[in-house]
Amino acid sequence: MIEFLFSKYYQIKFRLIYSYHYRFRKNKSLFEKNLTKNNQTRWIDIGCSGNNLNNNFYYADLYPVEDCLEEMKSKYHQLDISKPIEKVVKTKLGKFDFIRMQHVFEHFTYEQASIVLDNCYELLEENGKLLISVPDLDIYLKRYFNGSLKHISSFGPWAHTRIKENSPQSDYFSIYAHSMLHEKHLWCYNKKGLIHKIISSGKFKNVKKIGILNKLAGIPFTHNRPEEDLCVIAVKK
Repeated sequence: MIEFLFSKYYQIKFRLIYSYHYRFRKNKSLFEKNLTKNNQTRWIDIGCSGNNLNNNFYYADLYPVEDCLEEMKSKYHQLDISKPIEKVVKTKLGKFDFIRMQHVFEHFTYEQASIVLDNCYELLEENGKLLISVPDLDIYLKRYFNGSLKHISSFGPWAHTRIKENSPQSDYFSIYAHSMLHEKHLWCYNKKGLIHKIISSGKFKNVKKIGILNKLAGIPFTHNRPEEDLCVIAVKK
């Protein structure tokens, strides 16, 4: 009964959030508008996967270009952001005003994440912006304790490819912490941990969380999985 009540609470909560963003924000975040207003219009989505289309972005991922949608290919770069980028590749890529990584950062080890941040710094223009979103550890802990993990719409069906729906909450939390066999989560972050990691690189300033109801937020520009997103924005020093 308690699990059912929590499930209904979250369903109503996020239905209202989606309605607010799609009806009133009209799929535009103030952050996106500010980038354009300030002529920061060269953007790259790192870890975009081979077939996520957003015409305003360049794209980078591990997939070969042949796996991309036809309309993506001219703006796609095959890149392993977890390894130091060679000078010739940096020259080819050029500099960007905005780098976005949505649900990518958690797939790196703590040590790899430091290299990723160094690479992002090198690829950004002066005062360029970095956006990182990850599944929020605090959200998962809260929902672990109230027994509602499987009702996260962006997580439950995914977890059920490995465990059954009647599995204990510990199994669900293990799926979150370790993820799918072919795309494991290698680190977990909450607000304090992610901000600390970015600040510790020594390369970014104005590091702050952007909540789903923040005026800068927008679905899907900043939050593509609002039920679980922790979204942080930083500026290159």
